[in-house]
Amino acid sequence: MNNSTAQLNIEPDAHWKTSTLTELVAHLLRHHHPYTKNALEELAPLLDKVVRVHGDSHPELHELHKLFSELRDDMGMGALKNQVQHFWEKMLHGKNIQAVEC
Repeated sequence: MNNSTAQLNIEPDAHWKTSTLTELVAHLLRHHHPYTKNALEELAPLLDKVVRVHGDSHPELHELHKLFSELRDDMGMGALKNQVQHFWEKMLHGKNIQAVEC
């Protein structure tokens, strides 16, 4: 397992095509959502500084900052996030939904 895989807590032997949707969602909520949210929080002050220092000579950084802020806001959507999380918690403790083909 390489460093980035270990850092993301990816299970290399997981068989996602045969996993249930409930198992996949549980994995995403447990591993990837917290990792992504933490990474965005760490990146925010760094991007703020880059835009502050270099934004005048690189106006495209302002658009990047806007998009980053939207993504970060989407990751912490408050009430909607809580509703979705509550739904999946019910699903995780209730019926076992089988995986679907995408």
